[in-house]
Amino acid sequence: AEIVREVMGVLTQAALQGDVPEAALQIVCYVQEGMAAPDLTGFTELPLHTVTLAETALETLLQETLRERIAEGKTFDLTPQLWRDEARDHRNKRLLLWASFAFGILWSVAALTLFLLPKVYARRAKEAALRIQAHRTVYNEVVDLQERVGLILRYQDRRFSALEMLRMVCAAKAKDMTFLSVTYRQKQALRLTGLCDETSGVYAFKEAVQKDERIQEVKINRLAQDAKTRRQRFDIDLVFITDSEDGQ
Repeated sequence: AEIVREVMGVLTQAALQGDVPEAALQIVCYVQEGMAAPDLTGFTELPLHTVTLAETALETLLQETLRERIAEGKTFDLTPQLWRDEARDHRNKRLLLWASFAFGILWSVAALTLFLLPKVYARRAKEAALRIQAHRTVYNEVVDLQERVGLILRYQDRRFSALEMLRMVCAAKAKDMTFLSVTYRQKQALRLTGLCDETSGVYAFKEAVQKDERIQEVKINRLAQDAKTRRQRFDIDLVFITDSEDGQ
């Protein structure tokens, strides 16, 4: 019934537009050999002409008719409107289903990532803390052993002993220089207090001591004329080179 209604609508529209004279309107039904023509009684008053064709001729006629309609732009979509609406709704529902499915997957992946990522990082942090804790004891033992070995080597190294340092400053001092006090700090520094006739002698002493590879720095903390002796009174600090600098 839907197809007959659509056919009648097309024919009526063609008649109203005047494309085909009303007297020329007719229904031609092509049937295959051995088949009866359909009974259209009650559907239309137009004359019905039946043409019987062989199967091959019928297929050829169908293809030629379709090509002519396409070429002339007179193709008609006889699909009932109800079917079109159902097909459109079905297509929209299918697209909505696929979109919902894709969104569900993306949401699940994002939610799973947000849920698992903190746990993964927390587990890695815990494993790293356990590894650090496991190696901390051994590390502390190694550091302590290194410090002990370094201390032993420092004590065995007589180059920084008080006697060697005293020998060095005595060899570098000028003839008019007199030491009043010597303060020795183990493996760290040596402080000298003394008198000298000329300031040039103090600077010459500094340059001579600075050339020694065991001395890192020479500081003249005070250089002024003594009120009683009228000689130049000086305070000098000799800073020894450290272990790291000695190793380099």
